This record gives sequence, C-alpha cells and structure tokens, in this order.
Amino acid sequence: MVLLLLLLPLVLTALIPRRWLGPWFATLLLGFALCWLDFSRVNARAGDMLGMGFLMLMLSAVLAVGAVRWALTAIFRKTPEPVADLHAVHLYYVALGGPVVAAALLVATLQVVDVWWPGALALHLGAVVAGVGWWFAIPKVWPAVWPLSAVPYRVQARTVFRMAGLVAIVGAIAWSLASSYSKADAAQQAAQGQPYCLLSGSPHGMQPVLSRLDLSGFAARASRGGDRHARMVAGTVEQPVWRYWSYRQSAWQQDPLPGVLTCPLVPNRASALPWWAPAPVGGDPMRFWMAGVAWSIPRAHLPTTDCAMPAFQYLPASANGLSPSRAALARVHVRPCGRGPIHPWYLAPSPGDQVRTLHQAYGLEQQEIVTSRRAVPHVQWILRDAAGEVTAWMQCHAASGSCHHAFKREGIAVEFTHPEAALPAWQQLEDEQWAQLRSFAPDGLPACNRTTAPAG
Repeated sequence: MVLLLLLLPLVLTALIPRRWLGPWFATLLLGFALCWLDFSRVNARAGDMLGMGFLMLMLSAVLAVGAVRWALTAIFRKTPEPVADLHAVHLYYVALGGPVVAAALLVATLQVVDVWWPGALALHLGAVVAGVGWWFAIPKVWPAVWPLSAVPYRVQARTVFRMAGLVAIVGAIAWSLASSYSKADAAQQAAQGQPYCLLSGSPHGMQPVLSRLDLSGFAARASRGGDRHARMVAGTVEQPVWRYWSYRQSAWQQDPLPGVLTCPLVPNRASALPWWAPAPVGGDPMRFWMAGVAWSIPRAHLPTTDCAMPAFQYLPASANGLSPSRAALARVHVRPCGRGPIHPWYLAPSPGDQVRTLHQAYGLEQQEIVTSRRAVPHVQWILRDAAGEVTAWMQCHAASGSCHHAFKREGIAVEFTHPEAALPAWQQLEDEQWAQLRSFAPDGLPACNRTTAPAG
C-alpha cells in the first residue's frame, strides 16, 4: 500500500498533460505542507518521522520527473497551448488559492478574537464574521488583484475564488461544531460509567469545560495556551485517571503526564453540558483538587498550579493581615504531601563534609557546611524535630536583605520569602502562613500520612 502511494504521484506526473504540471505541483505542495504539519507534531513518534521521510522521498522524485518532462517538452515541442486550456489552468490555481487565503484569514481572525474576546462563542461568531466579510469584500478587492484580464474571465475567476474560500470557512465552522459531538460521545465511552470532568485549552491554560462549545475544534486547541487540546479526568480525586484528546486518532488517549484537577468529577458530564454557558465571574475563587482534597483560593491572590510537583503558588497580598515589615516578599509555594528536601536550596550534610554550628538563636541552629564541591561555605538556619528531621529551614542574604524560608507541617511543605529583619519572628510568620493555608482548604487539609499516592 505504501509503495502504491509512492508510485501513484510519479505515474501521474509522467502521464498528466504538460499544461497541468504546474497545478499538479501546486496541489502536491499543499498536500505536502498539510501532511508535514501533521507529522511534525510535538509528540511525533518513530512512525511520524518515517512518514516525513516518505514525504520527502516522494516529493523529490515527483519534482525530478516533472522537471525532466518539462525540459524535454520545452526543447522538442514548440506548439503553443490552447487559450481555453490555459484559462482552465488559471481557474484551477484560483480555486486552489481561495481556500488557502480564506484559511489564513480565519486563523488570523481566531487569534484576534482570542486576545480581545476569549470564549468559545466569540470564536465561532468571529468565524461567521470572517465568512461574511470574505463574501462581501472579495468583489471590492478583486479588480485590484486582477486588473488586466478580460472582464468575463475576471468575473468568472472572482466567482471561483470567492466560492472556494467561503466553502473552506463554512467547512471549518461545521468541523468545529461537529468536533464537540465527537469529544462528548468519546468521553461517555471512555469513562465506562465512572464520574469524570473535561478540561479544554484556553488563553489561561486548561480550564473546565462548561458547554459543548468549549469542546469545539476552535476552542479545544493546545495553541490557545494549554498543554493539550483537551483533557479528561475520570475516577476519584485521590486516584484520577488522565486522558488527552487526539485529533489524529479522534479519541481520548491515556495521558502519562498528570495534571491539576480543576473541575468536579460528575457522572455523564458530557451528556449534561449545555450548548453554551457564560464564563465564570472573574472574582470567583480558583477551585482545584490536589493531594485528595479541595482547595479554594481567592483570585486576588493570583493562584497558579504546577502539575509536575504537584504544587501551587499564590500571593500572600494584604489579605493575610501581615504588617509591611513582616509580609512575604514573593509568592508562597506549597507542596501538599511534598516529598524530597524541604527546599531546593537545602543542603544535607554528606560524609566527608565539614559541618560547624555557628551559633544558636531564635530557637534555630545556624549551620555552616564546607564541601569539596563548593568553594564558598554554605550557611543555613535549620530546626529539627525529635526524630531529627528538618522541619524549618532559612537562608538569608545580606545583599538583598531577605530570607528564603521553608517549613513542613503535617507533611505539607511551604516556601516563602520575607525580610531578614523578620527572622526573629519566624515562628509567628509560619503560624500566619499556616493559618492562611488552612483557610484555602474548606474541607480540611490532606492526610499526608496515608498509604495511597497523593493525587496530582
């Protein structure tokens, strides 16, 4: 089958009339560009690389055969082409160029709409406006595009260009709307009766799907800012099963990369979606599930999530009631049920390192570590519990007048930055940050000592 696909373009190139070689090459180049875009995806596999190699081989062979044929014909055949045939060739170019120009207009329109009016409904209304504008603008601009042609032929070419472009735009809108049905039906089957939720790409990352339009082809695009076109989460918040939508396979595929659950798991979610739903109010808190519990952080704290850790960050802002001299200077970083070192900069002494306690102050131990790997001694403040585990860590910098601070409570790691002058009140700072963190978990903090793996 692959051999037949490689030989067919070569046979057509050898047998097609000479006047149609140009349109044939243009069609091949357009198809080559579309296939190249599909094969050169970010998640390209070995089969995709092989497909790109076959494309290059086929295109090179076709161009070589066509060039030889064109040269031989130019040398040995001197009869001119009939005018009617040349007109047909030109109309074919026009019919081929109409969808290309219309597609470029549609892509530009969607980009503009996504910047100024992000939303699935606005995207489709923008596409309709692009189609209407195309239909009425082409007769106005066509005389400037083709001013020297005969009037009947120019009008005929304009009609072909206009209709071909409109068909491309209408077809794209129809595909986008039909794609929402495909995703919804496939989600019902992939869930297998389990509760689930759906996420779609948006300019603000992956967002919960609130309507069928959010699953449409125009809305569910990774290029809008998400890491996937769309994602599906099934199972439980403790052990979610992640899938992503593949346009190539037209199915929900198992996703090896975990995400952040930002929507409740509901049975038959896709079947209950309305066609359109208003966007959430900007002042609503950000809600997500991490480490098996629900978190709700007001938007004033500008919360963000990181599925790789998993972790989340937020601004302490003035809402936490801290005085300016003690307020955190940067975002607070939280790792629910965080494993590993208490802070990336924490240095655990290794055998052969020189460890010296500089002094004890504020209930902390100031430690100096000299290693063979570091020319400058590493100085840090630490606090250990009865089992010897480090539960608080600080490192201060005189140049900036700030301290990086991290602590662990109930298995949750919290990192923030504060002025060096607030170091003596480090316990109160931790209590204030802990109290604020507890306020973000309305149903209680996660039980990080459970045996099951924390949810991502």
